Amino acid sequence: MLISGDLVFAASDNNYSKFDELIIQELMRVLSVDRSHFIIAPGNHDVTQNALNGVEESFLPIFENKYDENRFNDLIRKPAQRDILFGKFNAFLNYVTNNFVQKGYSLEANLFPINDIWSIHVLNSAILSCGAYKDIDDLGHLGVDTRSLHDFLAKDKHPKKILLMHHPEYFCMDWVKTLIGFQFEWGRLPQQRLAPLQLANRGCTKCQSKQGCTSYIGISSDTAPSVAKPRGHTGATRVAS
Repeated sequence: MLISGDLVFAASDNNYSKFDELIIQELMRVLSVDRSHFIIAPGNHDVTQNALNGVEESFLPIFENKYDENRFNDLIRKPAQRDILFGKFNAFLNYVTNNFVQKGYSLEANLFPINDIWSIHVLNSAILSCGAYKDIDDLGHLGVDTRSLHDFLAKDKHPKKILLMHHPEYFCMDWVKTLIGFQFEWGRLPQQRLAPLQLANRGCTKCQSKQGCTSYIGISSDTAPSVAKPRGHTGATRVAS
């Protein structure tokens, strides 16, 4: 079960507890799966909204600068910047690490092998999100940890890969659009149908649903994903191995 962020409307320990009770535990019951089957990416609503109050003067210049790929990847690795960029995810990180079998979960990027065929690459596209702080629009300002993605792709021998991230590419800076578009082909859900595409010789698949929809992708070891009709109002994607 892939959940592509925005688990709650406003990140807090109490809201994640309610989410777990109402959504996760119900999915576990209905689908007969345990917590080891969930893989989660953060979204902009997983940012604690008041977390920027104390770091606004340091964060906003980074947000507004639109660093190039190398400078952005260098920046997120500087210890002095971690509290500014990642402290806003503390409630989300506490929930994920305390409730799911995802040891060493990184707020930058993660790689999860599923079986001999499929792997899931997870990117945090909300690193530079303001989380609706003072109604600042994130559009065009977001970046992802492409350095980790390059490292993961270099060592990932799975023939088929899925990229999981919250934001579509048009929310990101131009270098993200170029890189992600080159590494992964989009499979979209126009008019509630998925058109999965494969980039020749890469075996990478990227799926985007219409906002407010749920798509279910069934994975077998020898076929392309099969997709059921979207429904509901979450960003979750079911992966059955």
